[in-house]
Amino acid sequence: MMTNHKHPGDIGPSAPPALFAALCLAVLFLASPVRPVLAQSEEPAEEGFVESTKLVDDIVEQLGARSGGDDDDEEEFRCELDPNATAESLRLTPLQLPDDFFPIYSWDGPWGWGMTSEDTELIERNRKILRAMAECNMTMAHIPPELVSMAREAGIRKVLISPYADDEEQRVEMKLPRYAAGLSQKQAEFYVREMSQSTADDPDVLGYYIVDEPSANAFEGLANIAEAMRKITPGKLAFINLYPNYAPPEALMTDSYEDYLEYYVQRLRPMFLSYDNYMIECSEEMTVPPRAVPWWTNLLATRKVAQKYGLPWWVIASSISQLPESAPTGPSRLAMQAYTALAAGANGFGWFLFFHYLDWDETPCDKRNHCRRSIQWGYMRAVNQQLKTLGVFLKKYRSSEVWFTRPAPVEGLPENPKTLIADLGYRFADAVKDGQPMVMVGQFTAKDNDDKRAVMFVNLDRARNLKIEPTFVGGNKIVRCVSPIDASLSEEPRRGWWILPGHGLLLTVEPQK
Repeated sequence: MMTNHKHPGDIGPSAPPALFAALCLAVLFLASPVRPVLAQSEEPAEEGFVESTKLVDDIVEQLGARSGGDDDDEEEFRCELDPNATAESLRLTPLQLPDDFFPIYSWDGPWGWGMTSEDTELIERNRKILRAMAECNMTMAHIPPELVSMAREAGIRKVLISPYADDEEQRVEMKLPRYAAGLSQKQAEFYVREMSQSTADDPDVLGYYIVDEPSANAFEGLANIAEAMRKITPGKLAFINLYPNYAPPEALMTDSYEDYLEYYVQRLRPMFLSYDNYMIECSEEMTVPPRAVPWWTNLLATRKVAQKYGLPWWVIASSISQLPESAPTGPSRLAMQAYTALAAGANGFGWFLFFHYLDWDETPCDKRNHCRRSIQWGYMRAVNQQLKTLGVFLKKYRSSEVWFTRPAPVEGLPENPKTLIADLGYRFADAVKDGQPMVMVGQFTAKDNDDKRAVMFVNLDRARNLKIEPTFVGGNKIVRCVSPIDASLSEEPRRGWWILPGHGLLLTVEPQK
């Protein structure tokens, strides 16, 4: 399979992070199938929403200009896919992590490039930041190499090294081409040696941040970095975060998002997959379900490719209010993103963002104000605890099915395959007299015993508590509830389980002996 595209020029990772965060909003108006769905919606247009439309339209116009347009003089890029590729033929080596470790991290991290012992104010601030992250139940951090020992002291389990501040001068100094599209193997090996020289043998260094949201035409150069890392820093992760599925075609440089993921795997032979998606925020926790369409389709598309090649996959979600009309981030928004990712089988989770950044005030921690912790810090701490506990518990299982009750968040999502759950047996609180629940269900099978199952239910309603009393295929089962705090198991209650808005419930299911 082969697709041709024009060289995108200045599309890529060196654009300001805010630009790409805002690009995440552009799908609401530009990308199929969301725009047609919104066009058919009877939702009245609000002034703030119209202003947001103008904002993202302007951003996509800038991206289009940066892409080089349709100039026939631009170099043509060809995406060639092997339809018969397998994990074995690609000789993939998936990322291996300790059994008791589930990656939870923030996209941003403390700054300390070139920090010396004389930078006392910066040292103290970075200590506060890392302590705030560890106490917020983050298990991993993006940091400069100067802060590895400080992160360890704060209680951060693993670190990703950001070898340089993401600016043009340092890229030139490191002799790294701006978008890696023309990076030779010799250049890649020089770069890898430079960035890893002080940390390559540190067991707490999980890997190295390479680039954010590359277009497919950059994969050849990035493949040289990945190959150099296999040679020089074996076992270390080349952290590359991919576009979400609502990035425009001129950014992906492929005919479809599935082709983008496939080409990435086939060209780079990565240890894992990672992408960011902020559409739960844009939908106001499913108040406007059509806006969240790319969240669900991105989960399923990435899960499909990851399972095909046996790769772990991570999701980066929104912990701030990026749209002018968005309400401040609360527990249900954080929980809905975390639980739906777990239900889909994700193996790691990241937040955008943790610190005060640009004009976004509702961040968990304000590093410009003595690292003051906001109420969002408390919300995130609670959700991260659940992520950490349940993420580690599910490492003993493999994701087997993902499905949605009807009505689903969007047409075309998988229905109940009736392989485990016969009926959900739901009801809302007595005060709620009508309405159908919207529930995402993730089914899992124990890696060491096909008869042992786990199932996660996620309440996609942002306002109503949901009670479920599921019945199971094949008669009576031994059902236990997994505590999201300490992973202890409790027996089935006589009257079912309640699930808070946006939250989830994990059960283990075994046949009666």
